[in-house]
Amino acid sequence: GQAVAHGDKVLEPADPAREGYDFAGWYADAGLAAPYDFDAPVTADLVLYAKWERIFNEVAFSAGDGVASPDAQRVAYGEKVARPADPEKAGYAFGGWYADAGLSGGAYDFDAPVTGPVTLYAKWIEAAEPPAVEHEVAFASNGGTPVDPQTVADGELAAAPADPAREGYEFAGWFADARLTAAWD
Repeated sequence: GQAVAHGDKVLEPADPAREGYDFAGWYADAGLAAPYDFDAPVTADLVLYAKWERIFNEVAFSAGDGVASPDAQRVAYGEKVARPADPEKAGYAFGGWYADAGLSGGAYDFDAPVTGPVTLYAKWIEAAEPPAVEHEVAFASNGGTPVDPQTVADGELAAAPADPAREGYEFAGWFADARLTAAWD
């Protein structure tokens, strides 16, 4: 505090510091509604109150050319940025967010407090050709001679196998259901 003679002025002190906040001035009331006038004469004991404003930082995202980037976030000093949904890019796998454009130093730690503005950059990894999808087509001959299964590439057609034989029966075709109501083409 300062000792001030009746009618003299209070000397304005150096601005105090508080991590995560900007100093916004001295106030004559605890509600911080009336800024204190350092040119006013002191006529009674008084307490001055510091006003603090929370620092917010922008966290921007750069997903790269041709890819929609997530919206920037306004994050209070010391808080964590919310991890956005992973972006998508045809022919690439998403490899994480990095705090430098060179994508070095490891992926960004979303549990770390934000202490300044930052831009996070998407890492893209060229995707290998996906493995071909294959399906097995089995043939139930319902008492006829066995028919070997076929492996067929996704979207391709199965080859018609040789007709099975069963003594006393004539082969009537292949069906898609066990009740033999839907003929298979």
